[in-house]
Amino acid sequence: MSGTNLIDRREGVRLILLNLQNSGSPPALTRTLVDELNNAGRLAGVIISERNELLERIVSKASPAPVEILKLPERKGRLNSFRNFIPLLAIVLKFARSNSVRDLLIPNIHLYTTFALPLLRILGFRVYSGIHDFEPHEGDHRGFYGLMNLLLCLSSYRVLFFSRSQHALAVRRWPWFADRYIFLKLPTEYVRECPSEDITRRYDFLFFGRIEEYKGIERLLEAFNVVRTIRPAATLHVAGVGRYRCHALDEVDDVQVTKSIRYIPDPELSDIMLGAKVVVLPYNSATQSGVAGIGSVFGCNVVCTPCEGLVEQAQYNPRMNVAADFTPFSFAKAMIESLDGWSPEIGRSTLIIHSGLVDVI
Repeated sequence: MSGTNLIDRREGVRLILLNLQNSGSPPALTRTLVDELNNAGRLAGVIISERNELLERIVSKASPAPVEILKLPERKGRLNSFRNFIPLLAIVLKFARSNSVRDLLIPNIHLYTTFALPLLRILGFRVYSGIHDFEPHEGDHRGFYGLMNLLLCLSSYRVLFFSRSQHALAVRRWPWFADRYIFLKLPTEYVRECPSEDITRRYDFLFFGRIEEYKGIERLLEAFNVVRTIRPAATLHVAGVGRYRCHALDEVDDVQVTKSIRYIPDPELSDIMLGAKVVVLPYNSATQSGVAGIGSVFGCNVVCTPCEGLVEQAQYNPRMNVAADFTPFSFAKAMIESLDGWSPEIGRSTLIIHSGLVDVI
């Protein structure tokens, strides 16, 4: 863990945990942070978005700390920073005043939380901001990402990285803020008991999540064609939607490749995951992936490309198989290995990596 000697370890410091995201790794990340801070007596409360039903259930189950639901005027599927800016500040200030606390932990930055950071600092808050991506993925606007990260680094008391590669990149690119950078292992805690009912895995491979340019869908389709030369009956299901229009996916007309190109709500998550044997992450770049951990919990093996962040994650996840390189052939080979190594015995799948956040506050 880097930079821990730079943290002000004030006795009895308590934090408000603010997390507005409702997909990917944030629920598990928040669960671990809630448990860790609460067990140490340092959690003043949790503020989450009104839309985030899954996170609300996780937080309320994990901790007796008060959970405030952030009622923002959000439009479904879209976050408007200017409409949410004032309501966000008002709720945070009210919660902080009623709990006599001025320390704020934001493990996942949103657009409008980033814009609020300078004002929060002026108002006397010490903000610990988590950051996943120091550089934009393919298809994202580089200048916009740079502005968001600059605001984050200027306004945060400490900037938390959950990936060694991203922490190292930040130190190289923006060394001026190096005294604020902290690396923590990605906090994850997933526990799933073996279900009593029999489960039929409807497809061999599953791609789940936002469809973006950097997710490597084209690589996946090429690799799957290779897989079928060796396992002719193999099936693939693609579930999710995003900004990127993958023409190769649009043109697929094959009974062995099924698609559900739409937003998958939380209640359908278990059915999607329990329907697959192997979850595939054919990404061109990645810092971490919540899909990998979620898939493992539901008894899926996981195949990923050798992105630095995914390789880090695979060190702690025995179900993950990392392809030798980024070629479709190598990815296909890893897919076949994971499929052949899959067992119908789901059993209990537990992955726990504590962040050590309490030790550095």
